Amino acid sequence: MSKSLTKIGLYAAIVILIASIVNFVIRVSTDTEYAVTAMINDWVNYVTQAITILIVAAPEGLPLVITMSLAYSVTLMKNDGLLIKATDVPEKSASIEEILIGKTGTLTTGNLKISNFYICQQDRENQRSNSIYNINLPENVLDLVEDSIFFNTDARMEINENSCYEPIGNNTDVTLLKFLQDAGIPLHSEIIKRKNDFPCIYQIPFSTKNKLSAVAIEYPLESKVRIFVKGAHEKLLPYCKTILN
Repeated sequence: MSKSLTKIGLYAAIVILIASIVNFVIRVSTDTEYAVTAMINDWVNYVTQAITILIVAAPEGLPLVITMSLAYSVTLMKNDGLLIKATDVPEKSASIEEILIGKTGTLTTGNLKISNFYICQQDRENQRSNSIYNINLPENVLDLVEDSIFFNTDARMEINENSCYEPIGNNTDVTLLKFLQDAGIPLHSEIIKRKNDFPCIYQIPFSTKNKLSAVAIEYPLESKVRIFVKGAHEKLLPYCKTILN
């Protein structure tokens, strides 16, 4: 029975390959806009189809079919933001019964939000009616807060499915940008404006070793350079000598 299936698969693969070659010849002779890259892609598809039929028909080729299916599934999951390093992981994950996690014992979605903020000796709950723009802060303090968030960030603005700009990237940086967005600041236009008007001289990206990120920004109209640093409090507070009040 297995030999018969193998023969049937072999004949079917040969027939399909011959039919594909005939189709290719007809298209080359009639289609003047048939590009070379399209020819190569078509040939790859023809050979792949023939080999696939041959493998599926042969019982010995079943393990290879499973491997190819897993590889294809892993590629699809990558489009959903899941990076699978081993093709057998999705199959093994079906047998997982318990998950051990650390920290607070919860699995989060990464959708963080600032609930409270402390600035100029004011401890406030973050609400749209009680944002940093509604608590009588000096203009220079507001400018510093905006600049520190806009300049020292790894997040970027992208258009979502609702045709609206939203911050994408590092969860912490996205949260800080949303902090300004919820207060009514047009993020996209402000980021473009600052990028054009204030050159970045030097940047230190965040790393788990340093636990901080820094950026040096030139202010041409003021003829000075400001350095914005963001990171873990145990790293930064020992270097702080003053506080805004």
